[in-house]
Amino acid sequence: MKILFDGIIAALQRNLVVPVDEVVLRLSRKHGVEAELLRKKIFRPLSPAIMATRKAPLVAPYREHGVQWHPADDKCEDCTFVVSKSDTAFCDAYLFPIGD
Repeated sequence: MKILFDGIIAALQRNLVVPVDEVVLRLSRKHGVEAELLRKKIFRPLSPAIMATRKAPLVAPYREHGVQWHPADDKCEDCTFVVSKSDTAFCDAYLFPIGD
C-alpha cells in the first residue's frame, strides 16, 4: 500500500527540480513508456495539487539501475483506500485540503 500511496502523491505533486535524463531513461526502459511522455505527464502535471516546498528532486537515480522517489507524503494528513473488484485496473484519487 505504501508504494501505491507514494505513487498517487508523486503524481499529484509539482516538481521544482528538472529530472536528470538518466532518471527519465531508467523509468522509460523499466515501464516501456516513451521518455517524452514521462517528462510531460509525470514531471510536469497539468494541475498539481501539492505544491513543491523542498529543493530535492521528486525522483533521482538510485544505485546502478534504479530510481528513488521523494513524494511529499509528509503533506498528507489522512488517507483512505477503497478496494473494489474489477476486471480493469484503475485508480481514482481525490485530494481535499484541510486549510491554507
